[in-house]
Amino acid sequence: MTQPLINSLPIENSAKNRETIRFHLFQIKFKAHSSNQESHTSVSILKDVITYIQQQRIEHKAYLINRNQNREVEGPRELFMSFTSQMVPQKRFRCSLALIRSGRTPQIKKADSFALVPFDKSQGEITEETHFWIDYSTGKCYVCVEFNANGPRMSDIEFYLRSVSHRKLGIAKSLDVEIIMETSIDKTIANLKNVLKIDIKMDPKKVADLPMEHSNYLSSISSLGRNLNPKWIKVEASFQTKGKSLNSNELNFAGNKMVRAFMELFKSDISSSESFDDFVIRFENKQGMEEIFNLLNGKKEFLKEVDVTTLKKERDWYELIEKDFDDYIKSLKNG
Repeated sequence: MTQPLINSLPIENSAKNRETIRFHLFQIKFKAHSSNQESHTSVSILKDVITYIQQQRIEHKAYLINRNQNREVEGPRELFMSFTSQMVPQKRFRCSLALIRSGRTPQIKKADSFALVPFDKSQGEITEETHFWIDYSTGKCYVCVEFNANGPRMSDIEFYLRSVSHRKLGIAKSLDVEIIMETSIDKTIANLKNVLKIDIKMDPKKVADLPMEHSNYLSSISSLGRNLNPKWIKVEASFQTKGKSLNSNELNFAGNKMVRAFMELFKSDISSSESFDDFVIRFENKQGMEEIFNLLNGKKEFLKEVDVTTLKKERDWYELIEKDFDDYIKSLKNG
C-alpha cells in the first residue's frame, strides 16, 4: 500500500531551521531643541527615550504608533517597542521593535498534514519582531540591527525613536541616521571622478517616496510601473563603450550629478535607501582605477548562520553579535 507523501519524505528539522541572519550597523544622532542644547546631548536624549518606553512597559502599556497614518493608499504600519533592557557596565541597550501585521488573515499549516486553516485572531495579532542594540560607550550612539525582511527596518526604528523624543517628550527636534558602510559614502563621493555604469532595481511604487529632486531621475520607472504594474523594474545604464576605456574629455557630468545627489540622500535619509532592491555604481576614481559602490551589499555587517529555533530569549540574540559588536566599538575607541 502506498504511504502518504508526508510520511515518505521526512524533514531534517535542524537543516530546515538553519538560516543566515544579517546584522547591519548604523550611527544615530539626536538633535536637541535650541532651548535645551546645553542640557541635552544625543546620549542623554536616548536615555530619556528608553526610560519613557520602560516606564510604559512597567505600567503594562506601550507607545503604539502607525507610521502610515498619513498614507491613505497604504495599509497601517503599527509599531511598538516589545523589549528594552539597559546593560549599565557596558553602556548598552538591548531592544526589540514589533510590527503588527495588517491585511488578510494569515493561514496556518496544521502539524500533521498540509491542510491550511485561518489564524484565529481571537488569540491576538500576528507580529514581526526586529532585535537591535545601541551602544553609547563612545559618547556617540551606534546601533546594530537584525535585518528582518518581514519586520521593522532601521527606518522604522528611526521613526519610532524620533516620535518618542519629539512628539511625546519634546526634547529633540530631529534624529539623524548614518549607514555604516565598508567604504564610507563620504569617501566614495570624494573619490568619484566618472560614473561608468548604474544598476538600479526597485518597486516602481516606491519612486513616489523619494524627494522630488531624486524621483525626477526615475520618472520613467514610475511611468512604466503605472502602465504595466510590475512587482519591480531593473534599469541598467552604461556610459562606456564596450571594450573601450573612457577618456577624461568624455566625463559623464549628468551621471556624476545624479549619483552624487543620491549619495547625499542616502547619508541624510535612511528610509530612501530602503526604497531600492539594488543600487550599484561602477565608477572611475581619481586615481584612474575602477571601483564599485553597492548600497545594499556594501554595508558593514555581521553574518551568523544559526538554528533559529535555539533563539528563544533576547539574551540568545544578543550573544550572536556580542563579540563582533564589542570588536567594532573597540576599533572606534582605538582608531
